[in-house]
Amino acid sequence: MKKIWLTSIAVFLLVIAMSTSAFAKMNKDAGWLSVDNVAIGGITMGMTQDEVASIYGQPDTSKDYGVSKESGAYTIMWKYGDTFTVWFANGYVDGATTTANNGIQTPAGIHVGSPVGDIWKSYGQPWLEQNNKTYYSYWYHTDGGRKLFIDVKNKHVTRVAMGYE
Repeated sequence: MKKIWLTSIAVFLLVIAMSTSAFAKMNKDAGWLSVDNVAIGGITMGMTQDEVASIYGQPDTSKDYGVSKESGAYTIMWKYGDTFTVWFANGYVDGATTTANNGIQTPAGIHVGSPVGDIWKSYGQPWLEQNNKTYYSYWYHTDGGRKLFIDVKNKHVTRVAMGYE
Protein backbone atom coordinates (compact mmCIF):
# COMPACT_ATOMS: atom_id res chain seq x y z
CA MET A 1 0.00 0.00 0.00
CA LYS A 2 2.81 2.40 0.91
CA LYS A 3 4.57 1.67 -2.40
CA ILE A 4 1.39 2.39 -4.39
CA TRP A 5 0.90 5.64 -2.47
CA LEU A 6 4.50 6.78 -3.12
CA THR A 7 4.22 5.82 -6.79
CA SER A 8 0.97 7.79 -7.08
CA ILE A 9 2.61 10.87 -5.56
CA ALA A 10 5.60 10.55 -7.90
CA VAL A 11 3.33 10.27 -10.97
CA PHE A 12 1.25 13.23 -9.75
CA LEU A 13 4.36 15.41 -9.32
CA LEU A 14 5.66 14.36 -12.74
CA VAL A 15 2.35 15.31 -14.39
CA ILE A 16 2.41 18.71 -12.67
CA ALA A 17 6.00 19.33 -13.75
CA MET A 18 5.22 18.36 -17.34
CA SER A 19 2.06 20.46 -17.56
CA THR A 20 3.78 23.50 -16.07
CA SER A 21 6.68 23.30 -18.50
CA ALA A 22 4.22 22.99 -21.40
CA PHE A 23 2.63 26.33 -20.53
CA ALA A 24 5.61 28.44 -19.45
CA LYS A 25 9.12 28.64 -20.79
CA MET A 26 11.72 30.66 -18.92
CA ASN A 27 14.78 31.87 -20.79
CA LYS A 28 16.91 33.07 -17.88
CA ASP A 29 19.61 34.63 -20.06
CA ALA A 30 17.23 36.34 -22.50
CA GLY A 31 14.72 39.16 -22.40
CA TRP A 32 16.90 41.81 -20.76
CA LEU A 33 15.96 45.37 -21.71
CA SER A 34 17.42 48.73 -20.82
CA VAL A 35 15.28 50.72 -18.37
CA ASP A 36 14.53 53.19 -21.22
CA ASN A 37 12.69 50.44 -23.13
CA VAL A 38 10.19 49.84 -20.32
CA ALA A 39 7.79 52.65 -21.13
CA ILE A 40 4.31 52.99 -22.61
CA GLY A 41 3.06 56.09 -24.37
CA GLY A 42 5.90 58.23 -23.02
CA ILE A 43 5.21 57.16 -19.44
CA THR A 44 7.99 55.51 -17.47
CA MET A 45 8.06 53.79 -14.12
CA GLY A 46 8.58 56.28 -11.30
CA MET A 47 7.03 59.32 -13.01
CA THR A 48 4.88 61.48 -10.77
CA GLN A 49 1.14 62.02 -11.16
CA ASP A 50 1.85 65.60 -12.26
CA GLU A 51 4.22 64.38 -14.99
CA VAL A 52 1.59 61.93 -16.32
CA ALA A 53 -1.07 64.66 -16.20
CA SER A 54 1.24 66.97 -18.18
CA ILE A 55 1.26 64.38 -21.01
CA TYR A 56 -2.34 63.09 -20.95
CA GLY A 57 -4.24 65.62 -18.84
CA GLN A 58 -6.47 64.62 -15.97
CA PRO A 59 -7.84 61.07 -16.17
CA ASP A 60 -11.38 60.30 -17.24
CA THR A 61 -11.79 58.28 -14.06
CA SER A 62 -9.72 57.81 -10.94
CA LYS A 63 -9.99 55.24 -8.17
CA ASP A 64 -8.33 55.54 -4.79
CA TYR A 65 -7.49 52.12 -3.34
CA GLY A 66 -5.85 53.44 -0.18
CA VAL A 67 -2.96 51.58 1.39
CA SER A 68 -2.25 48.18 -0.15
CA LYS A 69 -2.09 45.31 2.33
CA GLU A 70 0.49 43.59 0.12
CA SER A 71 2.95 46.42 -0.47
CA GLY A 72 2.03 49.04 2.10
CA ALA A 73 1.92 51.62 -0.70
CA TYR A 74 -0.88 54.11 -1.19
CA THR A 75 -2.43 53.04 -4.52
CA ILE A 76 -4.40 55.06 -7.08
CA MET A 77 -5.58 54.04 -10.56
CA TRP A 78 -6.13 56.52 -13.40
CA LYS A 79 -8.09 55.52 -16.50
CA TYR A 80 -8.07 57.27 -19.85
CA GLY A 81 -11.05 55.93 -21.77
CA ASP A 82 -11.61 52.20 -21.43
CA THR A 83 -8.24 51.10 -22.78
CA PHE A 84 -5.40 52.92 -21.01
CA THR A 85 -4.77 52.58 -17.28
CA VAL A 86 -1.96 54.01 -15.13
CA TRP A 87 -1.30 52.79 -11.57
CA PHE A 88 0.44 54.90 -8.92
CA ALA A 89 2.04 53.80 -5.67
CA ASN A 90 2.74 56.62 -3.23
CA GLY A 91 2.31 59.15 -6.06
CA TYR A 92 4.68 57.50 -8.57
CA VAL A 93 3.90 55.37 -11.64
CA ASP A 94 3.94 51.73 -10.61
CA GLY A 95 2.45 50.31 -13.80
CA ALA A 96 0.46 51.00 -16.95
CA THR A 97 -1.59 48.98 -19.42
CA THR A 98 -3.04 49.59 -22.87
CA THR A 99 -5.53 47.20 -24.44
CA ALA A 100 -6.45 48.88 -27.74
CA ASN A 101 -4.75 50.31 -30.79
CA ASN A 102 -5.12 53.84 -29.41
CA GLY A 103 -1.79 55.34 -30.49
CA ILE A 104 -0.04 54.33 -27.27
CA GLN A 105 3.13 52.32 -27.86
CA THR A 106 6.50 51.35 -26.43
CA PRO A 107 9.68 53.24 -27.41
CA ALA A 108 10.31 50.47 -30.00
CA GLY A 109 6.89 51.10 -31.57
CA ILE A 110 5.14 47.97 -30.23
CA HIS A 111 1.41 48.63 -29.79
CA VAL A 112 -1.84 46.72 -29.68
CA GLY A 113 -2.23 45.28 -33.17
CA SER A 114 1.50 44.85 -33.87
CA PRO A 115 2.39 41.47 -35.40
CA VAL A 116 4.22 39.08 -33.09
CA GLY A 117 7.27 39.20 -35.36
CA ASP A 118 7.76 42.88 -34.53
CA ILE A 119 8.16 41.99 -30.85
CA TRP A 120 10.97 39.55 -31.61
CA LYS A 121 12.66 42.02 -34.00
CA SER A 122 12.50 44.83 -31.43
CA TYR A 123 13.26 42.98 -28.20
CA GLY A 124 14.55 39.52 -29.10
CA GLN A 125 13.72 36.43 -27.12
CA PRO A 126 11.62 37.12 -24.01
CA TRP A 127 12.70 36.24 -20.50
CA LEU A 128 9.44 34.33 -20.00
CA GLU A 129 7.03 32.92 -22.58
CA GLN A 130 3.72 31.86 -21.15
CA ASN A 131 0.98 29.98 -23.01
CA ASN A 132 -2.29 30.86 -21.31
CA LYS A 133 -4.32 28.59 -23.64
CA THR A 134 -6.15 31.45 -25.39
CA TYR A 135 -3.18 33.84 -25.71
CA TYR A 136 0.59 34.04 -25.24
CA SER A 137 2.31 36.39 -22.83
CA TYR A 138 5.92 37.54 -23.33
CA TRP A 139 7.81 39.06 -20.39
CA TYR A 140 10.94 41.21 -20.63
CA HIS A 141 12.82 42.63 -17.64
CA THR A 142 15.54 45.03 -16.49
CA ASP A 143 18.14 44.99 -13.74
CA GLY A 144 15.91 47.30 -11.69
CA GLY A 145 13.01 44.83 -11.51
CA ARG A 146 10.89 46.67 -14.07
CA LYS A 147 9.05 44.48 -16.51
CA LEU A 148 7.41 44.83 -19.90
CA PHE A 149 4.53 42.41 -20.54
CA ILE A 150 3.15 41.83 -24.03
CA ASP A 151 0.12 39.61 -24.67
CA VAL A 152 -0.49 38.09 -28.10
CA LYS A 153 -3.52 36.37 -29.58
CA ASN A 154 -3.83 35.22 -33.21
CA LYS A 155 -0.24 36.41 -33.82
CA HIS A 156 -1.00 40.07 -32.91
CA VAL A 157 -0.47 42.12 -29.75
CA THR A 158 -3.61 42.48 -27.60
CA ARG A 159 -2.12 44.14 -24.52
CA VAL A 160 1.04 46.01 -23.59
CA ALA A 161 1.78 46.55 -19.90
CA MET A 162 4.63 47.54 -17.66
CA GLY A 163 5.16 47.17 -13.96
CA TYR A 164 6.91 45.24 -11.28
CA GLU A 165 6.20 41.55 -10.87
